[in-house]
Amino acid sequence: MKTSFTSYKPETMARAAFPDAPISFKTSIEVAKRIRGMMTDKAERYLEAVVAKKEAVPFTRFTNAVGHRKGAMAAGRYPVKAASVFLKLIRLGVANAENKGLGTPLRIVHISAQQASQPMHAGRRRGIAMKRTGLDLVLAETEGSKRQPRKAKKEKAVTTGAASPAEPKKGASTNAETEPEKRRESETEDAETEDVKAETRPEQKAEPKKAAPVQSRPVPKKTAKPKAEKAESDIHKEPKSKEAKKAHDHEDVN
Repeated sequence: MKTSFTSYKPETMARAAFPDAPISFKTSIEVAKRIRGMMTDKAERYLEAVVAKKEAVPFTRFTNAVGHRKGAMAAGRYPVKAASVFLKLIRLGVANAENKGLGTPLRIVHISAQQASQPMHAGRRRGIAMKRTGLDLVLAETEGSKRQPRKAKKEKAVTTGAASPAEPKKGASTNAETEPEKRRESETEDAETEDVKAETRPEQKAEPKKAAPVQSRPVPKKTAKPKAEKAESDIHKEPKSKEAKKAHDHEDVN
């Protein structure tokens, strides 16, 4: 995001930006004009009152159809949405300053609102451009700002070669130190006794296992089926061919 602030000093200043805030461009100009030059703690209290509709933002440039509000102003409004976005922006700038080690409270030396890209609505509102505004904020230290010491990061010790044995805790009993040594001695003694037992045992030849006899199943005998006697009705069947029929008729006549 481009900015018009050229005298930025990173040693005593902090920056925050909101490139595409979903708020009105005209309203953002009036809010930025009102809080420019304030201290951060005072600007936060003022914007919280605007969100609660206890204080109004005076409108001096875009005053068309804007009613008067009570206080030392003529036209004014309660831009709740824009005030909440500016409040987040200021808190973000303060967090960036604390991260750099700058003191608080800080002064708002630069804040601007620029027209951002305006995408179009979809659906029933198609053809209507969305509201988008780019915000840029620069905070600077003052004479009354108090710096807080930064917390030093813990560096992990890098060990080379074999790892050093862990030191025992203070107040630990001596029994805890001798326990691992006793375990090692008992393990070595058990291993030696097992070796001695294995040497004294006579070698036994493994007998080959006998194969179990295979039981054969009895094969059923085939029985000859009796041939069926020809029935008399089969003998006296009529022949199918004509010559056989004539011979059959001749036998009947004789």
